[in-house]
Order: sequence, then structure tokens, then C-alpha cells
Amino acid sequence: MGEEVHGPLAQTPTPSAGMQKIVTKHSFFCLKGKWKRGRHVVVVRIRSDRMCPQKFVFTVGVVAFTIAITLGGQVLADRFELANGETIEGTLLNPNERPRRVWLVRSSDGTSLQFDADAVTHVTRETPVQKEFHKIVSEYPDTIEGQWKLAEWCQEKKLEKERHDILEHMLELDPDHVEARRLLGYSRIDGKWHKREQLMAERGYSRYRGTWKTAQEIELSDRAEQTEVAQKNWIVRLKKLRMLVDKPQSSDSAAKEIREISDRHAVGALMLGISKEPAFRVRSWYLESLSRIATQEAFSAIVQIAIDHPDPETRLSATERLIVLGPHQAASYAVASLASEDSARINRAAEVLGRLGVSSAVDSLVNVLITVHTAVVSDGNSEGSTNATFTPSGGGLSMGGGAKRIKVESKNEAVLAALVKLTSVNFEWNPTAWRSWMATRQSPADCDFRRD
Repeated sequence: MGEEVHGPLAQTPTPSAGMQKIVTKHSFFCLKGKWKRGRHVVVVRIRSDRMCPQKFVFTVGVVAFTIAITLGGQVLADRFELANGETIEGTLLNPNERPRRVWLVRSSDGTSLQFDADAVTHVTRETPVQKEFHKIVSEYPDTIEGQWKLAEWCQEKKLEKERHDILEHMLELDPDHVEARRLLGYSRIDGKWHKREQLMAERGYSRYRGTWKTAQEIELSDRAEQTEVAQKNWIVRLKKLRMLVDKPQSSDSAAKEIREISDRHAVGALMLGISKEPAFRVRSWYLESLSRIATQEAFSAIVQIAIDHPDPETRLSATERLIVLGPHQAASYAVASLASEDSARINRAAEVLGRLGVSSAVDSLVNVLITVHTAVVSDGNSEGSTNATFTPSGGGLSMGGGAKRIKVESKNEAVLAALVKLTSVNFEWNPTAWRSWMATRQSPADCDFRRD
């Protein structure tokens, strides 16, 4: 095979064509992406260049676990992953060659190495700190103490991969090194070392985006992410359709597509559209699609529109949709809104309940026929108009600067109108009379209180 050389290749005799050298090295080297400490062999086959007989091209052949070429005592800068699974290091001489025909690599003493284009699968250009690591790695002895100091240096320089490989090498020197085991994620259980990944896997957990989750949690997380993406896509899509509505050549087809939306992921986009759309005609299309989707989320959205949209015509249109979809279910949503701190919202909810015609809401309406709020007003020494903040509970507010808190009784007109419509009687602003009348009816909560 040739003579064994224990020094830089530059110290060997002048090469000749067909000559083969074996270089034995003892150093920290890279094997399949991991740094290893040990003895490795590099076989260098030399052939003459056809174009220049005096120029020699060195082609590297890997023997055993040959990889890092450390000629002249200097580790090279670029890492080349070969098709056979091994890795070598050197400096790429022809980085801009397009298309790639050959890989030309040069060592520190000027030796050229050549590879066919398909012999190299990946090239990694190293950072300055990685180059520094290669220069100083041989300065640390292959002992627990030396390798521990090298691992600490890597941590300081944020070389996580190199540090991990060094810690694993430490376990080859001392399998029970507690700190190295801990840093590599091991736990000692019943006298044996186990990696956390193994323990968590046995408990049904998998690593997922930096945390440990069960298969069910991962599935739910993925599903939630897919839902979020679909919802965002609908926002974009609906905006495009809305723009097409304003173009004569596409108006009819865009309107038809909007009115036929049935994807549950479109609910948020439709709600957003209704809140911003200036044209009632288009808002009615969005409502039509929400009614078609008919999921719990879509139904809740229509109730919210019926109560809270600033346009009375849109609120009425939404309420009419609710009458068709399910008035009793809608009434339960509207009754919950009667607990609002805003008296205006209480009255809007009452309007919806009156139109839904669900008598089970009568008791709840009586409770908010007259509401007492706390108003905060300025005294005579303060400038400006009176400002008031209302809370149905009548709870006080702490104010400085001479402000006063007073009790304000609010008679809710829409609540009375809804009671009269649902019962066909009118006890006006007398809650006691309303409750007495209800008691005499001795009817189920969902009966029709109107006179026969």
C-alpha cells in the first residue's frame, strides 16, 4: 500500500503518478457529522494532470472511518459530505463553478484534492468560531478534565453540536460521568441511565415544537393550526370576492359565490366583513352565508349581529334569520345579554327577544324592566358636561377631583315593549304587578303568556 507517514504530507518525497500514501493521524475528527477523538487513516492516491505533467492531483479514498484531512497541523474550513456517507474537510477552490463538474479542495500546504460532482452530496461552510474550534481542539488532552474544559469552551461560544459530541465522547471515557449525563438529557433510574426522550416515549409523549405532548395533544394542536390557516385564507379570499363585486364583468359571479359560502372556516371572515361592510346589500349576503353554515359558531355570530350591529336594518335582518334557524336557541343567547352593564345593549337584546316571540324570556325581561345604575357626575366646581358610567349592579366607583356618585334609575322602553308583545298585557313600570300576574298564570316557563 505504501509507506506510513506520521507528519505533514509536505515532508514526504516528491510524488509520482500512481503513487499512494497512507497518513496516520491521532486527533479529534468528524465522523458522519459527529466529532470523534481517535486514530484515523487517510489514503491519498496521486495521479498526474493530463494537461500539466508537473502538476499532481490528489484523489482521496476513504479507508475505515477516514474523514478529517489534517495536513500541516491545520484543520480545514469547509466540510464535504460524500455519497458514501463519510465527511472530509478542506477549502473549496471552485465555489462558483456552474454547472458543477468537479469539486476542487486545497489543503493548507497547497495540495489539491479532486472529487467528481456526484461524489459530494452536501457542503457546509463553517463560521469563524467553528474554524477557531478546529484550531484549538488538539490543545485539549483526551481526558475527562480536558474534554470537560473543551465542552465549557463550546458552551461559551454557543457551539451546541460540537459540545454535544464532546459530551458523548466523555461518556466513552467515563460512562458514569454524572454532569455529562445530565447535560445530555439522561436520568438515573434503578441504577441505570435513561434518556429523557426514552422515558417520555414510554409514557406516551413525543417532542413537539419544543415541548412534550401526547399524540392526542399533537393532533389537536395540528388541527387548531390548520383551522387558523383556513380562517386566515378565507379573510383573504372574501376580500378578493368583495373587490370583484364592484367590477361589472365579475359582479354577478362574485355575489353568487359569496352567497353560497358554506365552509365553517369562513365564519370569522364573514363576521369581519359584516362589521366593516358599508353596503347593506352585501351585508345581507354575508348573513345568508352564515345562515347556511349553521354551526354553533355561525349561530352565535348571527345573534351577536342581531344585538350589537350599529345598523338597525342589519339587526332586524339577522333577527329574521334567527327566527328561521331556531328562536328558542337564539333566545337563550339574547337573555344572557340582558345582564350587560350597558342599558342600550339591554334594550337591543329586548328588541330581539320581542321579535323572536319566545315567552320563556318574560321572567328575565321583568328583572331588567327597571335597572339601577351608578352615575359619576362632576360637581358645580368642575368644568364640562356631566359624564356617567352605568353598572346594573349599582356598584360604586371611586372618583377624585370633587366628582360625585349618584344612583340613576333607568326605565328600559324596549324591555316594556317586548313584555307587552309577549304577554298581551301591560303593567307598565310595575315589576311587582308583572310578577304577580305571572304567578297567577301557573304556566310552564316556556308557555305562551298571551291571552287566548
